[in-house]
Amino acid sequence: MQTVEDFEDASLAVSISGTWARSSAEAGSGGWSYRSGTVPDTGGASDAVVQVPAWAKSLTFLYRVSSESGYDFLKILVGSTEVLSQTGEVSWNTSGKLDVTGASTVTFRYTKDSSQHAGLDAAFIDDVTFSDAAVTEMTNNFDGGTHGATIVEGESGGVSGDAFHNVVGTPRYSSARFHGTSGLSVVNPAPGTDTHIDWGEVSQPGDVFCSRLYIHRVGELSGYAGLFALLGPSGIVSKAWLWTNGEIDVYTGSSTTKVLTIGRALPIGQWSRVEFRYTINSLGSGTAEAWTYLDPDSTIHDDYVISSTVTWPGGKPDTTEFHLGGAGSGYWHLDDLGIGPAKLGPVSSAAQLRPEVPAATPAAVHRTATW
Repeated sequence: MQTVEDFEDASLAVSISGTWARSSAEAGSGGWSYRSGTVPDTGGASDAVVQVPAWAKSLTFLYRVSSESGYDFLKILVGSTEVLSQTGEVSWNTSGKLDVTGASTVTFRYTKDSSQHAGLDAAFIDDVTFSDAAVTEMTNNFDGGTHGATIVEGESGGVSGDAFHNVVGTPRYSSARFHGTSGLSVVNPAPGTDTHIDWGEVSQPGDVFCSRLYIHRVGELSGYAGLFALLGPSGIVSKAWLWTNGEIDVYTGSSTTKVLTIGRALPIGQWSRVEFRYTINSLGSGTAEAWTYLDPDSTIHDDYVISSTVTWPGGKPDTTEFHLGGAGSGYWHLDDLGIGPAKLGPVSSAAQLRPEVPAATPAAVHRTATW
């Protein structure tokens, strides 16, 4: 089920209050959109408060901003939580899929500081779409950022994909290295500090939780550092650690029991792809699998490992942390991150993935590609 408000006529499909109004000056599709009200240069805000249908679980929309960059903003709030912020000249873009489960309102806010204005001095939205499909797959390629800028939750979505729900440390957009033609990646400017970007409270519908990351190692670590963590409502389910030799170990909890080792080392100076698949039942029992691809966009893996069936702590997985650790010259860039209910595969390939190695074996094993 879904409801779409395209503003093509005055009869609105959803309940909206506030000072925004229909406008034919700009449109993301068709001939009409919804435009922010006039806000004086002395400062203030114009809100459009949308009532979320009781059945809705996710929201997407088109948006456009024409404002004084760095001072006047379009901000989107789910309930009272800011999930997107844009400023300056922003062409029509599609939002990432926002989780609105349990929320009663979504607020589109155009806010100004107490000085001048620029551009059209307005924000626009179009094709506001509520769906009963839960948010289960999320991706981000960092393309919507600016080289050297610090990533923050509210500004990490938009062109980049799905906004992150939590940012720890000061990860920054970087054009120094990027996967494919994306143009930007993310890096930790202060290796050795606890830095990670997270998607939180995104439970998958079944027992499977998958993640994907593209990694470019720069220099050799002196020891080891956290790369990826999977969490549940009561703590850490699993954590993957990257070692100085480029191998990855996966543990239950933060470092309770090692369940598998990815023995094919990730090389320095090039992009590689790593994918994880956790299959954990309601009793906390299950397996972890990992694939590495030294040709990052290949469908043929260089290494595959599956753990034995073990008990995982933390409860049903719903949060992922992508870590940007390292020390000195031993650090890495990440790009094209993703999570979902099924193995995601390469970001640039529409080809069907061939069947992977069966997910039930009695002990951790290594397999190299045979196809």
